[in-house]
Amino acid sequence: MVKVELVVKDYDSQEPKMQAIVKRVMFLTKQKFIELLVDNSPKDTGNLAGWKAEGSGDGLSYKFKSPADYVTYVEYGTGLYGPKKQLITPGLKKKALAFNYKGESVVVRSVKGMKPRKMVQKSMKQIPAYIPEALAIAIAEAKK
Repeated sequence: MVKVELVVKDYDSQEPKMQAIVKRVMFLTKQKFIELLVDNSPKDTGNLAGWKAEGSGDGLSYKFKSPADYVTYVEYGTGLYGPKKQLITPGLKKKALAFNYKGESVVVRSVKGMKPRKMVQKSMKQIPAYIPEALAIAIAEAKK
């Protein structure tokens, strides 16, 4: 599982208007982050595009999850390209890997693995650029 949290820290304003602005910035940022995750996720099957955010209730913290149980492998890679940096080989009792690839049956002793797609890391690098826009929207809404 790839775990991502968006959290406001060291925030202690008792002013209601300021609290509303901060919560609105968090909400807008959460929405943009989901949009970025979907845009940066591979589109092969569409399973990775169903990112969801779970809020803490106070509007100051969100956790993001993908419905795909293989999201960690896509994010960090597998085999030679993954954290273990080694070929993918069959278990002790088997001599070969057998699978279907593009409609063909394939039998091999090992596979290199899959390169990381880093859709979460890419989204995390992109989101700070959006925060000033979210703040401007929240302030404009608060002035109404």
